[in-house]
Amino acid sequence: MLEKDNITRLVREILLGVLDNENYNLGNSGEKLRNDSHFIEEMGISSIDLLEFFIRIEDHFEIQIHEEDCDSLTSVHAVVQFLKAKQAI
Repeated sequence: MLEKDNITRLVREILLGVLDNENYNLGNSGEKLRNDSHFIEEMGISSIDLLEFFIRIEDHFEIQIHEEDCDSLTSVHAVVQFLKAKQAI
């Protein structure tokens, strides 16, 4: 079972791998990415990039994210909490 800090690091790496820094201005290594930043409202992430992020999360953590879960996965923190809950099952 992964620790929360490791899950957070992995989620951030996956998100940064999807996002084009020129479009999202996250700094050279993502230092401007806050774990509580809302993906759409604060960061302006496109629905296509968000879908790609969710697909990569599913692949990496070998889980399925149901459509109804996507509405609550609005930040790195929310995704980490979701993954922690999935691990406990």
